[in-house]
Amino acid sequence: MLWSDGLSAVSNHLWQSTLFAAAAWAMTLLLRRQQARVRYAVWMAASLKFLLPLALLVSWGSSMRSASRVVPAMPVVEQSMQTVAQPFTSDEASAVAVEPRATVKDKGKHTWLVASLLAAWGLGAMCLASLWGREWQRLRGVVRQAAPVELCGEVPVYLSQTRMEPGVFGVLRPVIVLPAGMQAQLSGAQMEALMMHEMEHVRRRDNLTAMLHMAVQAVFWFHPMVWWIRNHLLEERELACDEAVLRAQADPHLYAESILAVCRGYVAMPVLYASGMTGAELKRRLAHILRGGPAERLGCMRLAGLLGLLLVAVFAPLSLGMLRVHAASVFAHAEETQAAQMAAIPHVEFEVATVKLNTLGVPPYGPPPMTNVDLDPGDLYEDTHGLFRVRNKSLRTLIAFAYKMSGDQQNYLKHHVPDFVLNERFDVDAKTDKVNATKDEMRAMVRSLLEQRFGLKVHTETIETNIYAMVQSTAGKFGPQMRIHPADDATCDQPPPEGRLQMPKDGYPPMCGVVVGLPNPHPPTETKSMITVGGRNVPLSLVAAALVAPYTGDTGLQRTVVDMTGVNQNVDFVLNLGYDEMEPTFTPNTAPWFPTELQEQLGLKLKGQKGPIHVYIVDHVEHLIPE
Repeated sequence: MLWSDGLSAVSNHLWQSTLFAAAAWAMTLLLRRQQARVRYAVWMAASLKFLLPLALLVSWGSSMRSASRVVPAMPVVEQSMQTVAQPFTSDEASAVAVEPRATVKDKGKHTWLVASLLAAWGLGAMCLASLWGREWQRLRGVVRQAAPVELCGEVPVYLSQTRMEPGVFGVLRPVIVLPAGMQAQLSGAQMEALMMHEMEHVRRRDNLTAMLHMAVQAVFWFHPMVWWIRNHLLEERELACDEAVLRAQADPHLYAESILAVCRGYVAMPVLYASGMTGAELKRRLAHILRGGPAERLGCMRLAGLLGLLLVAVFAPLSLGMLRVHAASVFAHAEETQAAQMAAIPHVEFEVATVKLNTLGVPPYGPPPMTNVDLDPGDLYEDTHGLFRVRNKSLRTLIAFAYKMSGDQQNYLKHHVPDFVLNERFDVDAKTDKVNATKDEMRAMVRSLLEQRFGLKVHTETIETNIYAMVQSTAGKFGPQMRIHPADDATCDQPPPEGRLQMPKDGYPPMCGVVVGLPNPHPPTETKSMITVGGRNVPLSLVAAALVAPYTGDTGLQRTVVDMTGVNQNVDFVLNLGYDEMEPTFTPNTAPWFPTELQEQLGLKLKGQKGPIHVYIVDHVEHLIPE
């Protein structure tokens, strides 16, 4: 749902920014003996991170990866980065499979909640902006009433009749405002030190960086970390200016006395964007001045730490985006390659073929669907001596077989064809003189038949859409009902079993290279029935496809599932999926156990994201054309 996706994105961004600010604080502890301007830069980076969501960098990384070739990192690294960067996600399969359909009442509650949160946020932001605006107008009035004076050629200086402390006002065209009579109270040397301090604020553009942090405060006023960063920025900028004055003037006692004189006689600047003389904690500041001596220079180790923090903050999300697109692109490329291989098969036709509409209905009212050829996308095939027979199958099933569609492609097709393609059932009897025809050649003949009898026209596209990334719950580890296929397993060397399916002692199906339905070891209860599927020596890409394919009775995920485990070996697995006995359809509402079963049995989970998929688009299809 849109509101939950938005809440998840905000939660992730706040978590990421908080984590970055904590890392910045740890870095400043390591830099406590270095120059204050270095610590100020670290705190400013922590502030600006609130305005830069990692999701944006991930998106940039995705676009960069699509235009370049990058060697992918290990999948364990990618999964770890994903977990740390986005601990809050409403887009996992668990949310899809468990959450019931939202009623009108529920949607009303969600809308009210979102509206209330937005109203509270907007009210807080407006109150803060109003307070700052009022102070800004007051300071503008002070500057307008002040009289210009010739003290510094670089920046205009004004004398004010108020008791406000000396400070720099303005961002693009800053001016220095001094209280009238200050020159009579301070010595020439003290006045010179004071002007050096204010000029350092101008050179550092402290008012500009202060305005940037005020923008962060206005948006994230509810986050305590933002106000904590503000205090550190104020403290470090004053210490940085003090250090600059001490580097140019040798008498720290004289400078400290000038600060005390200002504190005794004048009022502090009221806002962050006007740089005054007395900001930060006075006791610590005076101790820092009287301690004297230049701060330590930034060493190689600490410089490396700063650069490391920057690299992690910027390049980690960029790399995450690249890894995501790489994995999804590999998946899409594999499907494109398969489509090209299918298109390369020469045009062939059945010698004799009949197609009839089956009006008997579907079970339990009509006969069960039957076929002498497995219509799945796998390559398991027994020679039929050139015969192709189908009973009570939908046109969608025949199209999927003809084009060797994977589970995700079938799922896409189901939602982009006319209703009769899904609902009308057909019987097919066909024969070819090529008695040793391969399964792919059978597919090509069915394609020709569909073009003749239904006017079918299809083309392929690669589209960007919402997908589910199938990853390991614990990196590098599967669940108890999935294993890497043993190299010494001789089961696949034996002929396929005939008659009633007998499970080998290891508990995995005897058929290799295909996902199949299995005898259910768990009897149904009054509220729950089971669908059992499994495979031996199958790639994880086929397991991913099975999660949306008819093998599982339609999980209702409504998205492509892409294998992003990074495991290249084939696997053996058995998966028991439960559904509501009272409603014999496998949908998010009737299969609430799906995410738990997937994780506990196979050690896998699904995470939502964007990615490319290769799909078949039906340009034209008609009802059955009479012979």
